[in-house]
Amino acid sequence: MGASEPTMHRIQLGMELEQLRTQSGRDREQVAERLGWYPTKVGKVETGAATLSAAEVEVLLGYFEADEATAERVRQLGKEARRRGNYGKVSDWARTYVGMEAGASEILLFAEELIPGLLQTEDYAREVAKASVLAKASDIDQLVKRRVERREKLYSTTPPQLSVVLSEGTLKRRIGGTAVMTEQLELLCDLAELQHVAMQVLPFSAGSHASLGTSFTILRLRNNHKRTVYVEDITSADYLDRPHHLDTYNLVYERLRMEALGLNESKSMLKQTIEELGAGR
Repeated sequence: MGASEPTMHRIQLGMELEQLRTQSGRDREQVAERLGWYPTKVGKVETGAATLSAAEVEVLLGYFEADEATAERVRQLGKEARRRGNYGKVSDWARTYVGMEAGASEILLFAEELIPGLLQTEDYAREVAKASVLAKASDIDQLVKRRVERREKLYSTTPPQLSVVLSEGTLKRRIGGTAVMTEQLELLCDLAELQHVAMQVLPFSAGSHASLGTSFTILRLRNNHKRTVYVEDITSADYLDRPHHLDTYNLVYERLRMEALGLNESKSMLKQTIEELGAGR
């Protein structure tokens, strides 16, 4: 499947349930009321960000009056979605993202403070993990290994189209010291040369912008072209798929791209920052 199979089954399950809900003429709020959920949980289920018990699946199938053939297909998807993937020590709320990222045909990233996990070197990722209050010291090696493995897809025969806008702050924040940052920036330079990667830097001189204080990712899945916005904080994450979310974040991303340096200028800034690190500035 490319992505983690349980994740992709959750996504497929969510799509089936969303279609059944729409066909039944019910909105998310009605479903939430029927099952005693918060309305946001319905959205998480339909984007594949939440797992359902067998009992919950049965209630939904009855509520949507699904025919037996559809019901059996949905039950099987639910069963597969409840399997645990091989995520190691990745936090529960981030596991869906890792699976979705692996199955994406297009990834749009905006990062304001930290180099995104997909693009991190081993040493940079280790420094980030060590600074976390959630990561146990005994889990760090496995966390780093899993994070670095995610980058392999960028060198595959069918890589995702990757567009990245990095705030200048991500380049200037000294994570782990000079050697670690130099290696990290050199990796970004190498990635920027790949044909399927567009990497831009949003300089401090751009001033205020449309996503101050918020880093985010927009994913388009390979199997169904469904788009999802992923926004992460310290202890949780949101998966957003409603039209007004998608329209807003796409507009914000386009503005960030327009305000960022061009591709060649961005490469020059990366190289200049490496030189400044070497000069001890």
